[in-house]
Amino acid sequence: MPLYRYRRANGSTFEVMQSIHDEPMRTDPKNGQPVERVLFAPVIHFKGKGFHNNDYGTRTRPLKQAQSRPPRASGPRGNR
Repeated sequence: MPLYRYRRANGSTFEVMQSIHDEPMRTDPKNGQPVERVLFAPVIHFKGKGFHNNDYGTRTRPLKQAQSRPPRASGPRGNR
C-alpha cells in the first residue's frame, strides 16, 4: 500500500499508509484538525549502463562511427 502525506493547518505533516481506493482523509486522526493531501513529484530512477545512449542518444552514433573510421586515401580527384 502506498504512503500518503497530509498537511495540518499549522504546516506540520504526517504520513498514512492507505489503499489507492480509500478516500483522502479530511481530519487528523490524532486531534481532529482539518488536513489536506500533499502532492509531490514521483521519484524516477534510471538504471542500467548507457541508458541514455541506448534509448535516446541515436543521433550521435553516426557521428562517432564516422570519427572512428580511418581517413580515405586521396584519389585522382582528391589532388585537385
